[in-house]
Amino acid sequence: MKTSITHAYVLTEVTSTLADVLGVEAEDISQSSEMVNDLGAESLDFVEFNANLEKKFNLSLPKKGALFQAGKISGNLEQFYGVKTGLTPDGIDLLSHSLSRYAHLQPGMMIGDIFNATQVINIANLCYSLLTHYLPSACPECGHSHAKLSPIGKLQCENCSVLIRPLQGDEAEEKGLRSYLDASVLEVA
Repeated sequence: MKTSITHAYVLTEVTSTLADVLGVEAEDISQSSEMVNDLGAESLDFVEFNANLEKKFNLSLPKKGALFQAGKISGNLEQFYGVKTGLTPDGIDLLSHSLSRYAHLQPGMMIGDIFNATQVINIANLCYSLLTHYLPSACPECGHSHAKLSPIGKLQCENCSVLIRPLQGDEAEEKGLRSYLDASVLEVA
């Protein structure tokens, strides 16, 4: 389905939701704020934040990490991440093509480092990707091909107003990573 939802709208909603969870002003959060390193988010904050985003946008966020999924798809996790050596250049490239579109990672970062350095923009990218690239091709009720934002901020069919839900987060991440890996990394390997 086509939708007019904008990245700016999603970023604003993600920032507002995070501000509510952390008890800070949205103006104190920038798109490059690292949720743990800069804002001090803790594990319970992430649980609440993720649940609130899933409810707000009527979607399911990925539960499995992109590196884990890529290792499963390719059969070679070491190409992307070494248990002792951390993130590889291929892993950095992979994460820049994941739903979250990481753009600030360094070789050797460990899983905890990556998690701690997750920026607000990464979560906005993730939600935006799900809400624009992983919608059904047409409304399951009437077959219409356009969705719009409902008054409560969820995507709905422009024609019959049924709520539209994107592909599950893990399925979308796997689909996107398979496409990326088929087109690039696995051809080289």
